[in-house]
Amino acid sequence: MEKTLISLAGSGESVELSAIVNDMTNEEIESVITKCMRLEDGSTTEVIRAIFKGSRDKTEKSQMRTEFVYNSCIQILQSNELRSKANSEIIGILLQEIDYLPSSMVIKLTKTFLNDIKSADSDLGKSLDLFPKLLSTLSEQEAVSYNEDEMSGLECKNTLIKTLCSSRWHRSHVIHLANMFRDVQLSQEELRSVLNKILGMLGQLDMQELPPIVYQLLLLSSKGHRKLVIERICTFFIDQDIECARREEQQGSSDLMEVEEDSSEALHHTEGTVMLHITFAIKQDQDLGREYVKFLKVLQQCSPMQLLAPFSLAMALSTARIHRFQEQVYEILKSSILKSYKDDEKKTQNNWAREMIPDMEDVSILVEHSIENSKAGWDQVTQGLVELGFNLMDSFGPRSVFGRVTEAVAQSAVLSPNQKAANLGSLILLNTFKAHKVVRPEILEQILNRVVTKTSSPVSHFIELLSTIVKSFPQIVLECQLKVREAFDYLGYLPSSSADGLLKALQPLFKISISLKDSLLLVLRKAMFSRQVEARIVAVHGFLLVLRNFKVMGGLPSSQSFCSSQESTSSQLIVDIHVHTSQNPNSNEALCLEILGNLRRCFTHQADVRLALYEGFYDVISRNSKICHSVIDILLFQMKKYFEMNEDVMPPLRLGQCVITQGDKTYLAEPLGHLVSCIHQCLVMADKIEDEQSDEDIFITGQADLKAMMTSIAQRMIKGELEDFELDKSSDYSLGNSTGVKNTIFAILVIGLYEVFMEHSFIMTNSISVSVSEDITKLFENYHKLCDTLREKSAANGAKKGGKTSSVSSKTPRSLMSQKCAVKFLQLLFKDENPQHQDSIAVFHDRPGFVEYIINVSNQKLQQLVDRGRCDGAEGQNKEKVYQYCCLIAGIYMSHYSQKLQSGETVDKLLTNAMLDGLHNAFKYISIQQSEKIDTFLESMVTIKENENTVYNMIKKIQQLIINILSSDDHHGRLKDVVSLLNIVNLLVHQLPVSSENYTKITEWLKKISTNQSIEDGPVVKRLLQQYFTMLSKSSNVLVVLRDVAQDVHSLCGDIDQEIELEERTHYSVVNQKTAVPTVILLVLSQLDKELDYSDWVLNSLKSSLTLMTTTKNAVLGDNSQDEETGPTQRETQERSLCGRLGTLTTVFHELCQSTLPTGLTIETLLKTITHLYNTLGLMAKYYLMMYTQKLGHFSVRFEKLVKLTGTHLTQLIYAFITYAQLSQSEQIQADGKDKKKSAAGTSGSAKIIKERKYIPNLIFSIEQYEKFLIQLTKKSKVDLMEHIKLSTSRDFRINTAALNEALEEQSSSSDDTDGDSDGSEKENDSTQNAPAAKTAAPRGTANTSTAVKEPPKKKSKLQIKGKSKVKKT
Repeated sequence: MEKTLISLAGSGESVELSAIVNDMTNEEIESVITKCMRLEDGSTTEVIRAIFKGSRDKTEKSQMRTEFVYNSCIQILQSNELRSKANSEIIGILLQEIDYLPSSMVIKLTKTFLNDIKSADSDLGKSLDLFPKLLSTLSEQEAVSYNEDEMSGLECKNTLIKTLCSSRWHRSHVIHLANMFRDVQLSQEELRSVLNKILGMLGQLDMQELPPIVYQLLLLSSKGHRKLVIERICTFFIDQDIECARREEQQGSSDLMEVEEDSSEALHHTEGTVMLHITFAIKQDQDLGREYVKFLKVLQQCSPMQLLAPFSLAMALSTARIHRFQEQVYEILKSSILKSYKDDEKKTQNNWAREMIPDMEDVSILVEHSIENSKAGWDQVTQGLVELGFNLMDSFGPRSVFGRVTEAVAQSAVLSPNQKAANLGSLILLNTFKAHKVVRPEILEQILNRVVTKTSSPVSHFIELLSTIVKSFPQIVLECQLKVREAFDYLGYLPSSSADGLLKALQPLFKISISLKDSLLLVLRKAMFSRQVEARIVAVHGFLLVLRNFKVMGGLPSSQSFCSSQESTSSQLIVDIHVHTSQNPNSNEALCLEILGNLRRCFTHQADVRLALYEGFYDVISRNSKICHSVIDILLFQMKKYFEMNEDVMPPLRLGQCVITQGDKTYLAEPLGHLVSCIHQCLVMADKIEDEQSDEDIFITGQADLKAMMTSIAQRMIKGELEDFELDKSSDYSLGNSTGVKNTIFAILVIGLYEVFMEHSFIMTNSISVSVSEDITKLFENYHKLCDTLREKSAANGAKKGGKTSSVSSKTPRSLMSQKCAVKFLQLLFKDENPQHQDSIAVFHDRPGFVEYIINVSNQKLQQLVDRGRCDGAEGQNKEKVYQYCCLIAGIYMSHYSQKLQSGETVDKLLTNAMLDGLHNAFKYISIQQSEKIDTFLESMVTIKENENTVYNMIKKIQQLIINILSSDDHHGRLKDVVSLLNIVNLLVHQLPVSSENYTKITEWLKKISTNQSIEDGPVVKRLLQQYFTMLSKSSNVLVVLRDVAQDVHSLCGDIDQEIELEERTHYSVVNQKTAVPTVILLVLSQLDKELDYSDWVLNSLKSSLTLMTTTKNAVLGDNSQDEETGPTQRETQERSLCGRLGTLTTVFHELCQSTLPTGLTIETLLKTITHLYNTLGLMAKYYLMMYTQKLGHFSVRFEKLVKLTGTHLTQLIYAFITYAQLSQSEQIQADGKDKKKSAAGTSGSAKIIKERKYIPNLIFSIEQYEKFLIQLTKKSKVDLMEHIKLSTSRDFRINTAALNEALEEQSSSSDDTDGDSDGSEKENDSTQNAPAAKTAAPRGTANTSTAVKEPPKKKSKLQIKGKSKVKKT
């Protein structure tokens, strides 16, 4: 039978074919088809084609037969019994036959497919390829009947697609359906429905099914709705990451842990494949990439944490590999990270903001997840992580000032957002370097490039990263030593701080690589002969670094052999370097000898180069003791150039050789003070080394000669006078001629020498005696005289030149006395109780100014530690030693000050103030630079009981000191001490948790002091209230306190309406007549501005969440989505809290706007802050406008109350206050005009008034904008928000109703004569214009005085017109 059918169909005998087919039953047809399928000879498709060809007579029987065959073919396709080629041929036949099917049959077949899609048992297979053709054929029909309804083909198709999308799909069909819809012609609405359905099925699919469905979705997005697809896919995987992290936190047993690890790994592999699909699609479709970048920007503004989630961050980094999106994506990621850190900073500073915005996950943890995931197949993000890390590190501050690099020393215990971002970038690069071998050379190259090229910005963070990498992976770095050698070539061009940091970071490599060390030495030798002084200084620092770290185990040659010809020695030394191995410490001998030989060349270089050498020698011999005597020989050789051997010659040093004169210019050639100081420190270290080694067989003549030389100089300096140096008061110290410059340089050198020999005389003696004390005081007396002379001459020369003093001679040079010596002096002066030392101590105390000098030197060192993290002098860079000295200094200061305060003795105020300043700097340095040692630092000053908080105990001690000062009879003379003590409290409070009980106790103590103590000193009150406001803002609600303080200010200053009498009662005693204005009110306004900033931040956060909600809603439901009623949400709670907060702020300004304030800074600041308030209110109104526009909710009742409060209690008062301010300004201008001399003070006052006038239009504009948004919101919400607000129509002039009524009454009582009336009008105008301020001010509580009459009378009198013009002039 099958052969007959095939032959008839092939021969074209359609009549016979139709007759045979019509005689066949359905069972026979099925049997023929089944038989052909078994044969597998390709006859199946020919039989099916023949049957269809014989059934085209459009009879009912033929249609039923066609339908049966069609269904049978579909079942064959779904059974997958045929080969793929045969299936494709059958599909082709069926697609051709669709054009001959009636519409009713097409609908039936479509419904069959719908039922199969809903069924879990059916396998759609290749049969699904027919569905697009069925829908296309159906849409071409003009009219069809579907479910007994007549409709067009397009409508029927739309109905079928909606039915399909609304029905339940089995997850095994989703991929096939997504692939099928690519061939269906869909409208945009239909496409949205299909995409939403498929996207909604993502959560029901297995992990391995997600990449192919994402691929199909991306292909579908080419038809439209790219934004919907990319947003929903990214959001889905972000949620998967969050859910995975939550499951990992909740896992309990080890079995669960293994299961979770497997699922997490599967998720990460799936996400990696999905990212590849999306990246490929973006490369092919730029519009898709643009939509993705827009989505990233929305996340940046609304939810940075979602943007930084592992999948989202990795996806963004993968997209950044595409050049056209690179810059945008990195900028978005960088901004998001900075925003998250800024948000964290806001939350730590304000308790209300912390409660309003929930805690977010640490950014560094999220980024670390992405780095960990990059090990599991996310190779495409590795390069992006490197770029992101460097982008973040480039945001480090501060920037250079006038092209000069400033040392990056932390000035606060809390890092700024930019610094946190830079640290995060460093962490990213370090972990990426550790995890991925392929990017290691690039990371090293980029770090070195930035260190070398960023000469105008700080590079310390790059150097720290390099140091960490070198310490952690030295062998890996050595694999890239070619790049390190390239960096060496630029050492001479770098700032000395950058070059030193780079060499210190790379120092571990020099011990394990001889070739790298040799390359460095070669570069340093070249730099020593450079024309640039900076390059020579770098060379000196580099050589000293090598000397410190390559210790000599044996002894060096004697001084005679060392001083031999350098040429012959140098060549031999170079050979020795290559012969010996770096692992043998004995081989370092030749290296150190060569370096010392190179360093001797410094004595022919500039003073700055020599200074670098002198400052580094002590540190070298303290770490490499075997070269101590060689260093002493070098110093002896140099010192002999300036030492006068004859004991009878004065002065003992040849100062003339320390100065070089070239033409009209004079330069310092030898920093003699630093040379002598270096000799002293090296001699002290040499004695210490000899004591430790106890080697009596070695006798060094150089050390003995230097000691004798130093003793001789010291004795002659003690006996000599300033006249011996020709530096008395009659000498010329002006900088206008070479003689004056030379004398000034000599004076500075001699000042340093006196300091060095004071230290030498004190340190080198075994025990203090009266004679030693007298010698030291004699040196100090000469030192003091010379400093006074230099200061007086500088002031006199400055007065002759117009009041400007020279910065060279007027500033006291940095002290050459070491911190160690200053500490020993302090211990002797304030803690030594040895009876044998009391006479010597009395000599120091009896010498005026000596104790102050020692304290000033100690404070100078502490200030250097705060500014630079290190101080001048020996051991100034040794953190452990510096910490010990800080503990000793702080302990002495605290003990002495406490004893004097408790005993009630009369003390020197300058001395105590200096001690407190030094104490504050010591606390500041420890709390910032060595915060991990803060507890032991405090324990050295106070006795701590067990289980007590160290920080709080110190604060309690300081509190007691403050109370003692305030309760003493002469507390007015010690109020300045309170400021310093409160500054220390502020540093210590940062060490306490805000939620701790101790923090609350300190806040209550500040409140008690502010309430009970009547302090009239402005700086003390400012510091006290500032501390109180700051702590209260972090832990509680500060607005209530600000409102009380504002009421106190209003009560003390009086009301702008002079007829109102206020009760003189205050909540806080520190607010009084002397402190209320301007101290307290400016402090209140400053805090109000901060609180408004926090309100703006929360409001922007709410707006961002609303924007994100709008984006999600429009993406899922379309732009024409209907309003959805929702119950109370967290957002509504936040809105109510924000409205309540703004209401409290309004009450604070309600008090301040009624206060009588002086013209100037106070009014200016108040106007600026009120403008800020109305800007915030305008933002609030715009926020609700957005909510109504997007149909996402409605405003709360509290907002209505807030609008009413601002309209009734603030806006009207502001206009009255503006009138008051302008009248005060007019009076001030008139007062300035009467002053014919036009003094500078008067000009300054007029300038302030002009500046105030600029703030009034800004305030008016802010109010009008706020009212404008309220009008728009009223129309949207159908709620009258303007009920309690009076709008103004014009402000070109003012009509004072009180003055106008008075003028009208006088006009009515005057003569009816026109001339008389006119005269009377002019008289009244004059009286109106000259009315006093108290009388012309508009009554409070009425309409605002800056508004014009809305409905002016139709008939204006001459009085009104003239009055109008005159008032306008006023």
